[in-house]
Amino acid sequence: MIRRLWLPIFLLIGLCLTQGMSSHAHAAAPTLPGNGLDSIPRESLVFVEAFDAHGASIGLAIGVLLKKGYVALNYHYLVGATEVNVFKPGEPQRFKSNGFLSVEEDLDLIVISVPELAGKYAVVSDLDFPKDDATVQLTAAPDTRRMQFSNAIVKGKKEILARTMPQIIAGQIDDCTGGPIFQGGKVVGFAVAGYLDESRYYAYAIPAFEVKRLLNRSFIIKSYTSFSDLAPTPVTPFQGVLMASLESVLWKSMPEAERLALSKGKMIVIDITTNWAGWSNLMEKNTYSKKSIIRYINENFYAVQLDAESNDTIPFNHLNYTRNSGSPYHTLAYSLLEGNMRFPSTVILDEEINELLVIPGYMDARKMEVVLHYFFEKAYRDEALSFQKYESLYWEAQAKLEGH
Repeated sequence: MIRRLWLPIFLLIGLCLTQGMSSHAHAAAPTLPGNGLDSIPRESLVFVEAFDAHGASIGLAIGVLLKKGYVALNYHYLVGATEVNVFKPGEPQRFKSNGFLSVEEDLDLIVISVPELAGKYAVVSDLDFPKDDATVQLTAAPDTRRMQFSNAIVKGKKEILARTMPQIIAGQIDDCTGGPIFQGGKVVGFAVAGYLDESRYYAYAIPAFEVKRLLNRSFIIKSYTSFSDLAPTPVTPFQGVLMASLESVLWKSMPEAERLALSKGKMIVIDITTNWAGWSNLMEKNTYSKKSIIRYINENFYAVQLDAESNDTIPFNHLNYTRNSGSPYHTLAYSLLEGNMRFPSTVILDEEINELLVIPGYMDARKMEVVLHYFFEKAYRDEALSFQKYESLYWEAQAKLEGH
């Protein structure tokens, strides 16, 4: 038998969630406290341009001068390079790099050697990356004449390539797949992946102490020859994995989701559907295809898409569920929905696979967004906070972020 928690507020939620809602306006940029852009040590920043064997430019990055003759930047900008030049903003003189000191492909970091380059050195933090709600400054993808910066807020984490990375949200930046991150005039990290979601930019970071480790790891200058055999890439390995996770919901099998939920402590969201249900197809098109929904589910839940007419045997919670002879529906779907076979239906299980909620019928992205936040933030545990009240508070908070 499936363990189930029943709370009276869920009856109210079920009634309100089956109604269609119009899609909400694009979320605008978060309003950030203070303005730390003036604290960025611009005198220690340089442009780094990479060229292939034919002399064609294949990458332009922002680097940080660490000490005389050494610049740190993202490795992926130099993939495929045979020559690397460095120059300061607004200055015509270019300095040729004679090679690199250390590289860490898995971290997308490299320290290059530029013997004739001098200037003001950046202060690199050896502390952990700033905590949630801290304000930091990002550098955007540059052009050859100017650097772009934006305030941002540290908010949450994401696991990419088995590494847990701080998430940073900015509102006035178009691209930050690389570049130094600052706080209080110090380099606190490097962005290694990011994406634009409507009007907010989400970036992910490697802490700056990894740069210090690279700087002290070697003293031998290596040639860029090994890079020349590699094909130039516009994105980092982290970026590739990140973008794949944003293209669609990462649906898992029921046994895999159960195993991961119990071991990792995440909730499960189940989409119970059939091939013929028109509202299921509509929800797939309008709700599960929305980038903000994809991102939030993939980061905070394990997702299962359960065919209510499947003929497979599905193990779950120490039992094997099948489709009985003569029955139109799979017994797991029937058990989860308690016989109320409406499609689509959405089921939320907690981290111990207790069933918290069944939502029969179609949900648009706006309603789904609130439901996911409501359960992930554990608001359902507050008996004095109805779903309707939480929903009102949620959109009030979003309006403040949008500056309304």
